[in-house]
Amino acid sequence: MTTSRTFQTNLASTSTASFNGSANVTPGVTGTLPVANGGTNTSTAFTAGSVVFAGTSGTYNQDNANLFWDNTNKRLSLGNTSSTYSLAISKSSNSGSASGYPSFDVGNTLTTQGDGSSTFNFSTISMSSGNDAVRLFFTSTYAAGTWEPAGIITVVSNHPLKFKTNNADRMRITADGEVWIGYTTDNGSYPLQVNGQIFATNATIATSDIKFKENITPLNKGLEIVNKLKPVTFNFKNDTENNFSEYEEVGFIAQDVDRALSTETFAKSIVKASDDTDPNSTMGLANQNLIPILVKAIQEQQAQIKALEQRIINLENK
Repeated sequence: MTTSRTFQTNLASTSTASFNGSANVTPGVTGTLPVANGGTNTSTAFTAGSVVFAGTSGTYNQDNANLFWDNTNKRLSLGNTSSTYSLAISKSSNSGSASGYPSFDVGNTLTTQGDGSSTFNFSTISMSSGNDAVRLFFTSTYAAGTWEPAGIITVVSNHPLKFKTNNADRMRITADGEVWIGYTTDNGSYPLQVNGQIFATNATIATSDIKFKENITPLNKGLEIVNKLKPVTFNFKNDTENNFSEYEEVGFIAQDVDRALSTETFAKSIVKASDDTDPNSTMGLANQNLIPILVKAIQEQQAQIKALEQRIINLENK
């Protein structure tokens, strides 16, 4: 017959412990209690909010500067204990990051739901699985008067937003709002800069409504200007920056047109001068603005033809 007994053992000079039933005690354990025996293998007391992990030799450890749980506000911080976001990932150095800043790797899908105020601050999003490398969807269940339905991508610093394919720059939106397609350097104060040809199914439209115009005056000469122009054929030189055509071209030389229009007040609407402060700046032409001059030249020439026809008629009638 076995009865329960209470045993008392002295753990320290001022401590007692009692066991009611059976107890297994590993002999020879001194100091901190190992993990294998149900301990933490450390004498360190963990602070509130610590996310405990197995460190060296399986010792329980904490690193609140890099991993912290705010149970009061339900926030998880990686490298940022003062965050006000539900999940914050930050880094004090750029070691171990290809982009120079912390990267965010998502196995398949990253989704945010809410009223449009959700914010992701990151350097790189890398999707490592799925048929599509990256998809960005902006959807909402907008109710009138609640919040503005919008997908917003923001660069808060004075740097461009870059778009790459095959690890090469394809498009940039600069901090000044310029859009560069195929360029990595600025070509002047042009909102849209395209390195190559532009294809349009129907037409490209330029603003021409009279309500936007003033000081309207008939063009007073055409043939005089046309006779100064020097149409040429040419080939573009090989250039690593500009995606020039490889075929023989027909057109004008900007410097020639600039000289032909040197006395005209509208010259700057056709000739885009280079920037004297930039050694890489080049001249350009708005060829479409030559059309009014060509039309005027045809009108003047037609008037001359009619005048000559009338002279011939007059001579024949004598």
